[in-house]
Amino acid sequence: MRHRITSRMAISMLALLVVFALAWYFLAPDGDDKASLPANGSGNNAPTTPDADSGRQPRSLVDQTEVATRLQNQRSGPFDDSVWASNVQALAQVAERGDLAVSIRLFKESAECRHYHAALQGAVARLGDSRLLEADWATAADFEQAADELDEMQGILETASALCAGSDADHVDAAFQDYLLLAAQQGHVEAQSCYLVGLHFLGPMDADREQARIDQYLQQAPVFSSNALAHANWSAVRQLAYRLIAAPPEPTTRMDQMPLPDPFLTWRAVRLNYYRARPEEQAYVSDLLDRIANRYGLSELDRQVADQWAQARFDQRYAGQPPLEDMENTPGCPDLGSSSQH
Repeated sequence: MRHRITSRMAISMLALLVVFALAWYFLAPDGDDKASLPANGSGNNAPTTPDADSGRQPRSLVDQTEVATRLQNQRSGPFDDSVWASNVQALAQVAERGDLAVSIRLFKESAECRHYHAALQGAVARLGDSRLLEADWATAADFEQAADELDEMQGILETASALCAGSDADHVDAAFQDYLLLAAQQGHVEAQSCYLVGLHFLGPMDADREQARIDQYLQQAPVFSSNALAHANWSAVRQLAYRLIAAPPEPTTRMDQMPLPDPFLTWRAVRLNYYRARPEEQAYVSDLLDRIANRYGLSELDRQVADQWAQARFDQRYAGQPPLEDMENTPGCPDLGSSSQH
């Protein structure tokens, strides 16, 4: 049974073509390829629609061999052909000399370009799904889902292209990991939380590199954990609380060899965030407190002392401020999709 083409489906199909044009443009390895993109959707590069009478299979919006070639060209392209790379080259030594503001800038710009490359490849993969052109298969819901996903990708491509277009995805990933650690070592609380959640393990790496990163993590993470508990930063404290609750009785991996956070200091930091919670979320935070206290045998006196500290710190730093939002779903690494400076 064929599905009637609704106005929403037509708009969704148009959105697919718009993002296809953007993805093709950004993936083109040089100016000549970009110039070959037809401005009006005509010519050999224009997507075809299914021919119901001929019974031919509709081709993919983007030929998969072409996509693979273009992605390879993007990865092996010139490292310095982007604003992002120019910023790294100009500011790297300043960051390494201890300028925290510059380290944070390069950390966040690298994070933004990671989002850019993820959106770029995601758009190509989504547009390469030939089923979206099959009238007998695609429903209005399929088009709406694809349009919503591509709208988000298109927004990332549009906002980040000035900074990230022409950058090398592998170099971006390596720089993100380097400046994540550097900003964390220089005391940036957000970067420390991102490091604790393990973002530096993302991306391709061989076995030796993975072992080196584990060694580095085992050395750095306890320092960042102590700092997070002292500042009671919720995104990191939530991670550490769950680590205590879910800790295996005996280490089974090298990562399990990292010392657990102190239960008393963790309970104290969670308690401070209890006072920062909205009334409807305090039960969730209370459950974390109970689970830590029960597993690690915190006494009533321990909890009283920790609670006094938490109340005093709340009155000193957070009284009168808006409560935290959606604490149960707070990410370990806050959204880093937009840098403060370009």
